[in-house]
Amino acid sequence: MELEQELQLYHYTVANLQEAVFWVNAAGNIIQVNDMAARLSGYTIEELTRMHVTDLNPSPIVANFPQFWQRLKKEKKITFEAQHRHKTGYLYDVEITGNFITYNGQEFSCSIVRDISKKKTEERLLQTISEATSNITGKDFLVELCRNFTRALNMQFALIAECIQEGSTQVRTLCLVNHDTVIDNIEYDTKGRPCEVILQGDGFFMGKEVYKHFPASEGIEAATGVPIYSSVSGKPIGHIIISNPSPVSEQKNQLPVLKIFAARVGAEIERMQADKALQHKNEELRLRLNEIELYHTTLKNLRDQVYWLNKSGAFIRVNEAAANETGYNKDELSKMTVFNLNPGLTEKEWNANWTETKQCGQQILETEHRSKDGNLYPVEVTNNFIEHDGVEYFCSTVRDIRKRRLEEELLRTISERTAGVTGEDYFRELARFVTSTLNVRYSMVVECSNGNNTRLRMLSYVERQEVRENIEYDSTGTPCEIVMQGKDFFCARGLERTFPREKGIQSWVAVPIHSPSTGKVIGNIAAFDKMPMSKEQNQTAILKIFAARAGAEIERIEAQKNLEKANEELAKRLQEIEELKNQLAAENKYLQEEIRFNNNFDDIVTKSRNFQKILQQIEQVATTDATVLIIGESGTGKELLARAVHNISNRSKRPLIKVNCATLPANLIESELFGHERGAFTGAMEKRIGRFELADGGTIFLDEIGELPVELQAKLLRVLQEGEFERLGNPKTLKVNVRVIAATNRNLEQAIEKKEFREDLFYRLNVFPIVSPPLRDRKEDIPLLVKHFCQKYEAKVGKKITNIPGKVIDALMAYNWPGNIRELENIIERALILSRGNTLEYGEWVPAPKTLNKEQPAAQKLEDLEKEHIIAVLNKTGWKVSGEKGAAKILGLNPTTLEARMKKLGIERKK
Repeated sequence: MELEQELQLYHYTVANLQEAVFWVNAAGNIIQVNDMAARLSGYTIEELTRMHVTDLNPSPIVANFPQFWQRLKKEKKITFEAQHRHKTGYLYDVEITGNFITYNGQEFSCSIVRDISKKKTEERLLQTISEATSNITGKDFLVELCRNFTRALNMQFALIAECIQEGSTQVRTLCLVNHDTVIDNIEYDTKGRPCEVILQGDGFFMGKEVYKHFPASEGIEAATGVPIYSSVSGKPIGHIIISNPSPVSEQKNQLPVLKIFAARVGAEIERMQADKALQHKNEELRLRLNEIELYHTTLKNLRDQVYWLNKSGAFIRVNEAAANETGYNKDELSKMTVFNLNPGLTEKEWNANWTETKQCGQQILETEHRSKDGNLYPVEVTNNFIEHDGVEYFCSTVRDIRKRRLEEELLRTISERTAGVTGEDYFRELARFVTSTLNVRYSMVVECSNGNNTRLRMLSYVERQEVRENIEYDSTGTPCEIVMQGKDFFCARGLERTFPREKGIQSWVAVPIHSPSTGKVIGNIAAFDKMPMSKEQNQTAILKIFAARAGAEIERIEAQKNLEKANEELAKRLQEIEELKNQLAAENKYLQEEIRFNNNFDDIVTKSRNFQKILQQIEQVATTDATVLIIGESGTGKELLARAVHNISNRSKRPLIKVNCATLPANLIESELFGHERGAFTGAMEKRIGRFELADGGTIFLDEIGELPVELQAKLLRVLQEGEFERLGNPKTLKVNVRVIAATNRNLEQAIEKKEFREDLFYRLNVFPIVSPPLRDRKEDIPLLVKHFCQKYEAKVGKKITNIPGKVIDALMAYNWPGNIRELENIIERALILSRGNTLEYGEWVPAPKTLNKEQPAAQKLEDLEKEHIIAVLNKTGWKVSGEKGAAKILGLNPTTLEARMKKLGIERKK
C-alpha cells in the first residue's frame, strides 16, 4: 500500500512539474512525456509519443543520435542548450538535461527540458543595449539607453528621471524620448502614475489598461519600469519607465534587464553629480576592475619589450615584443637573467640600479642588449619599482633606439645646415640635405598653387645635390595626390606600377606640410629614387619636423608679401589721410572765419548811439583777460554780447563754452561745471569732463549767474582767483586758464543783502560790467530788427517780405517790449506765418500797449514789472508754458528758464 502511494506521488509530481519531461529510448523515439512537454511544444501527448527526438530538436548535437546516445551513456548526464520546434513552426530556446537510465535491462533517457526563451531574450536585450551604450557616458548614455529601450521593447516612450528632493513626489527627467526623438526634459508629480509605485522600490509591469489604474497616465495602455537606487544610501533616487499607448505582451516584461541598467543609470547619475573627488574614486574603481586584465593587456599590446624581474635579476615574465626583438622565445627568456641580455652589466651595477629605483620609483638609462644572434644594439631601459603582496619586482620596459639615434643624428645635421637660412635658401638647403642624408637621387619641397590642392608649385627641386629648375605640375596620378590629403607616404619599391606617370621611379617617401595657423595641407616634402629604398630610409618622423618649419616658412614668406602689400596700401592711405587733413584744415579755417563773420558785431543790429558805446566797451575789454559781467533783462542779447567779446579776443581760436545756471538742477550744476569721475555718485556710470576743463585756453559764459547755488559760489570764486578746482570723485587739483564772462538779469547787490549771493564773488565778477539796455531804451533799432528778423525767417516760413507798412512799425514802436528783443523776434516769426503775401500784415499778432493804473506808483521795481508781464502772458495763453502757443515761446525764453523765473518770482496759478 505504501509503495503504491509512493508511486502515485512520483507520477503526480512528474505529471505536474513546471518543466517538460521527455522519456526517450535508445533509438531516439519519444516514449513518454508529461503535460508541460505538451504545453511547451504545442503538440498533444499522443502526437509527441509518435515522434522522434530529431523531429522536435533540429540541433546539430542530436542530429547523429547514436553518437549522442553513446556519449550520454558514457557521461550519464549531459546539460546543453538547443532549440525546439513548436508545432506552429517557430523555434524556441530550451535547456536540456539528459539523464541516462537503465530499467529492466532497457536503456532510456529521461530529459528535463526548460523553456529559456525569456532568458535568451533578456540576454539578447542586455547584449544589444550594452553594446549600443558601452562607449558613451553622461547624457549621451542616457539618451542612447532610452532609444534602445524603445527599439528593443517596441514601445513608444522611455524616460529616466531623478527625484528632486528626498520625500517629495516631484521628479525631473534626465532623458525623455518618443521612439528615437529626444523631447525636452520636464518636471512632474508622480502621484496617480506608475512612477509612484516604482519609487516605492518595486519593479512594475502592466501590459494593458494602465490608464484605468493610474488616472494621471491618460492615454497610456502599457508600462514597465524599475527604481534607480543610490549606490551610497541604497534609497531610490529616480526611476526608469517605458510606456506605450497600446497593449503589449508578457514578453515585454524585462524587469531583470531594466534592473541591470537601472543600476548603471544610478551610478551614472551619481557620477554626473559627483565632484572631482568622486570622479577620482570612480577612476580608482575602474582601475581595480581592470587590474585583473592589466598583466595580459600589457603583455599583448605593448610594442616595447616588457620584463618582470626579481631582485636577483631573473626574468619572471616577458611579453611578446621581448621575444620578437631579442630572437629568444618566451620559454628561453624565462630561464635567463638580465645579465644574459646585458653582458656589460655587473652585479654591483645591478644592485645599485635596484637601490636607486627603489628610492626614486623609476630609473631611465641607456645601455646595450645582445640578441640571440649575438649582435649588440642600443636600448633605452625604464626600470619601475613595484611591490606586490610583499614581494619586490622590477617592471622594465626596453626600447630599441637604433632608429631614434639615426633620426637624432639626421635631425642634428639638417638643423645645423639650415639653421641660418630662410626663404628660398632654406628650401634649397633642406632638399639638398634630404638627398644626401637619405641617400636618394631626388628631393623636392612643393606648395599648393590652387585652392583644391591639385596643382603644385616646386619651391626647391634637387637631383644629386644639384638644384634644378622649379616647375608647376598637376598632382593627379602621383604620390603627391595621396600626401596632399594629409597622409604620410612610403613606397620601398615598384612605385611606377602604381603610378605610371612616375616612369622609372622605384621608391618614394613623403610627408605633408601643414599650415601652422589653419592646420590645412599647403604642400609636401618628398624624396624619391630610381632604386628601391630600405626600411631605414623611411624617415617620415624627421621629415615631419622639417615639414613643420617649412609650413611656418611658407606662411612667413606669404605674410611678408602681404605685409609689403599692406605697407604700400598703408602708405597710400596715409597720403590720402594727409591730403584729407590738409583739406579739412582749410575747411576748418574757412568755417572759423564764417563763424566769426556771422557771430561778430555784424550779427548785432543797431543804430542806437547808446548801444554803439557798449560795442566800444566790448572792443576795449576783449583784448584783455578781465572778467566781464553783463547785466540786463531777459531777451536783451546778453549771450550775443558775450560771444562778441570772445570772438575779437586773443582766445577766439579756442571754444566759447556756455552754461545756463538756471536750467540745470542744483544737484547737477557742480558736475556740469567741474566734471566727475566714474562712480563719484549714484548714476555716475562713466567719467565726465566739466565745462571749465573744456573751456581751458578759451572762454566760459556763465548765463544766469545769479541762480548759482550759494554752496557752489565758493568753488567758482576759487577758479576765478586761483585757476584751479577738483573734479568730483578725484582729489587731484586741476589747473585751467579760462576767461569768465557772466550774465544776469538779477540785481546782484540785492541778492547779496538777502545772502543769496556772495559779495566777494560779485566783486570778482564785476571787474568790467557791461549793461545790456532793454529794447524800450533803444526803440530806434526796432525797424532794423524787424527787417532783420523777416530776412532771418523767410526761408523757414517760405515767404519773402518786401513791404513793412508804417502802421506796423508805429504799433511796434508804441509797445513797451517787456520781453525785449527775444519777444520781438518771436512776434515777427508769428507775423510771417499769419501774413498771406509779401507784406507784413497788421493783425492780432501786434501787441497792444499797456496803460498803467493811475493808482499805481510811477516807478516799479524791475522784478515787479517782470512778474506782471509774465502773469499777463500766462493769462493770455491759458497758463500754457511750453509749445508753439505757450508763454515761453511768446516771451522768447526756454520753458525751463521760464519755470525757474516763475518759481523765483512766486508766480502760481490761482485755483
